[in-house]
Amino acid sequence: MKLQNENLRSLLAAEYVMGTLRGRARSRFEYYVAQDKALAGRVDLWTNEFARLDASLSPVKPPRRVWKNIAARLGITRKRRWWDSVGLWRSTAVIAASITVAVLSYVVITPPPVVEPEYVAVINNQQAQAAWLVKADVQTHTLRVQVLAPQKLAADKAFELWLLPAEKKSPISMGLMPASGSLRLPLDPSLVSMLSSAAGVAVSLEPDGGSPTGQPTGPILYQGAIQLL
Repeated sequence: MKLQNENLRSLLAAEYVMGTLRGRARSRFEYYVAQDKALAGRVDLWTNEFARLDASLSPVKPPRRVWKNIAARLGITRKRRWWDSVGLWRSTAVIAASITVAVLSYVVITPPPVVEPEYVAVINNQQAQAAWLVKADVQTHTLRVQVLAPQKLAADKAFELWLLPAEKKSPISMGLMPASGSLRLPLDPSLVSMLSSAAGVAVSLEPDGGSPTGQPTGPILYQGAIQLL
């Protein structure tokens, strides 16, 4: 699969540079970057942007009490250099050996982790403008919703997210969407098997608190396709 949506490509590149894209999602993104020069360019662009931000910040020197507290905890004194302590190096050697044994035991004994799929959808308005980014984490049964463009919403209304199953079956509610910011929603385990074959997702305008019927009662204002990441 190729990442075609430009908003998604840029957001993933930014998350990758910031370090918030982790685990299997980070590994998959690195694979795409190696195959896609334009995507690699997005990574370079965000790297430069964050580098300029970092350069604009002035370093802060920690107060003297910080070093005094560190020295007190480590038992450092002016008369004796702490790195000359034989006991310290013996302790360090024991700890290092223990860590080595633990790591080797983990590598040999621990079976490889089961890689669960992760799904993502960019939900667009009727003008094909991105409004929300939704990530479905199958392992934790969580939906992570990020607003890409703040939406206007009356006090007595709500945005509701719907899964559109295959074969034109009835939509299934996945929860209420934020008009701004971000939100985590529980992902019903019964919906996990439907994600790979679903026709997509949609967002309808509903009364405050969501649809009273279990089906969309207001207009469908936003839609998006589900992609395997």
